Amino acid sequence: MYLFTRSGRFAPGSTRDVVSYVGEVTEKVRQETGLSVDAWSSMFSPDLGTVVWAVFAEDLAVLEQANDKLATSDSYIDLVDRGAKLFAGSASDSLAQVIAGEIDPEARPRSTSPWPGP
Repeated sequence: MYLFTRSGRFAPGSTRDVVSYVGEVTEKVRQETGLSVDAWSSMFSPDLGTVVWAVFAEDLAVLEQANDKLATSDSYIDLVDRGAKLFAGSASDSLAQVIAGEIDPEARPRSTSPWPGP
């Protein structure tokens, strides 16, 4: 089992646009890939303004297929291009492998975050 994350720090002064954008891009990735992607935001830390999209995948092939789908989706690429002006820098990807314990990728996280999400 793998955990893939993509994070980005958003520029100050764009809170309303960021909230809308995070919801849009999260839903678009879910639609295009069929993966249960969730978005998280940092609070009460030096990383304030950072959003992380995260998804568990059974194997690397699932992530490669999702990446291929997104790379050829004009509507996804248009959304990414539109949101680029909101970032204070580039996005950063991370890949981790679960080595102990069991993950239920269908379990929905609980959140009290003000960010939109299901």
